[in-house]
Amino acid sequence: MRYRFVFLPEFTVVGPALQTSVKEGRNVREIPEFWREFHHNGCEKLLPPQTEPGKLYGLCIDADEHGNFTYMIGGEVPADCPVPEA
Repeated sequence: MRYRFVFLPEFTVVGPALQTSVKEGRNVREIPEFWREFHHNGCEKLLPPQTEPGKLYGLCIDADEHGNFTYMIGGEVPADCPVPEA
């Protein structure tokens, strides 16, 4: 797999989130399923209209020392965009 680091200015992302962990490879099973559900259920249509269609981010946030973290699928929106209710 080829990768690169890209440093971007601060931006705002909204979308659904999943609590997962690296323990026992949970994240390796749960994150791909999360993406499948996201696309299968049409969740991209629930993102605010200000998001750029087809441009989505997979974000790992709030990691702790025990291997738990939040994984978010989100679209970039203007900082003043109202966040939709869950």
